[in-house]
Amino acid sequence: MTGLVAWGGDPRIVATRAEIDRGSAVIALAQSRLLAEVQPFDFLVDPVHRVLFALHLPDLLFRLEQLRWACGAAADAYLSTEARVAQRVHWLTRLVAQHPWLDKLVPAQVVEKAGVIALGAVAATQFVAGDASKMLAREFVDVYPALTGVSRSVGDNSRAGAKAIETQLKPFGLLEPGQAHLIAHMPGGTTVAPVSIGGIAKRLESVHEQNEATVLIEKYKHANHRMFVVYVPGTRDKTILPTSDPFDLSDAVALLANPDQAASQRAVLDAMHRADIKSGDQLLMVGYSQGGTIAGDIAQGHLGYKVSGLVTFGAPIAQLDLPHSIPILAVEHSNDIVPALSGKVNPLTSNWLTVEREVPTSLGELNLHAHRITEYVSTATQVDVDGNAGVQRIRGQVMKLFDNYKLVESTNYQYQR
Repeated sequence: MTGLVAWGGDPRIVATRAEIDRGSAVIALAQSRLLAEVQPFDFLVDPVHRVLFALHLPDLLFRLEQLRWACGAAADAYLSTEARVAQRVHWLTRLVAQHPWLDKLVPAQVVEKAGVIALGAVAATQFVAGDASKMLAREFVDVYPALTGVSRSVGDNSRAGAKAIETQLKPFGLLEPGQAHLIAHMPGGTTVAPVSIGGIAKRLESVHEQNEATVLIEKYKHANHRMFVVYVPGTRDKTILPTSDPFDLSDAVALLANPDQAASQRAVLDAMHRADIKSGDQLLMVGYSQGGTIAGDIAQGHLGYKVSGLVTFGAPIAQLDLPHSIPILAVEHSNDIVPALSGKVNPLTSNWLTVEREVPTSLGELNLHAHRITEYVSTATQVDVDGNAGVQRIRGQVMKLFDNYKLVESTNYQYQR
């Protein structure tokens, strides 16, 4: 046992608990309807067929009961995690989305105060263990546009929330789109491929901790085939004021609002262009935090690259329309609010695996510490030994991408804004 919580990645069951419960209810309804057909007076009409029906009825009911039992077993054995995740419903945002007239009934002053209270609640939960902070942060992102009066929230919309923040801060000269400029490129120092998810995370950690904003690109070859692995760092400067670092906090907001205008994403795309990555090359995108969102945006395929796999750590990616044909591994911490900035919960699909762990915090220690890259490296090493069927399957698919390939070149591309 590793203490990890995982859902998705297992092709045996890709339904939600609600869908399974609905199926079980339909089976129960069928059982009741069949039993209702066996009434004494019904045998007076077409008695031969009624007798034949009565003879087959026990077997039919037994089979239906087996199906109901299978539904319950599937829900308990596989979806106990998913059920817990599903409880993190968007209760506030869905209320506003389904009843837009609430925006007009509630005075603007009350709405503004509610926004302050909601933000205060998110800040307060940073001292509370568990995933309460993550849930409230997800709700705050979704409902923020309505609370600020910038636009009406529709729920599940991180872009709307980011655009609301962008609209409020731009008059002060903040969040201006920036350009990323290459200042240096040098050998990456790696000579062999990683052999585990923990190894991938460790390599990403070294990229994130460089003195300058760095994108690491590894080039692999097998016969006439090429594969590239792109490692993208997370947010490096935590002040809201724009800095010379394209991976600062102001750019993280711009990334969620307008990805194509974010300096950080432009830096990654420039590095990929310089590395001569083509649409036909095999490509694994790896990213931490803000870098995971960039990796996920590129994995959507709208920028001309055909991604073969995606691995993210502490990144908001649930809002992205990712392909169902590639393995996706999203490593998150249940008390890390950053992944919740997507405004959604990661979907339960056969190709998308989400792995969570609660990072222990000391009394008075902020839950934001759960976002540290060192903690994600620790979680990644646990992913390598976890026995969950979905974990084993997606982990194997990611690492299989390296089969037969030899690392021939590793380059660090460093950028400033």
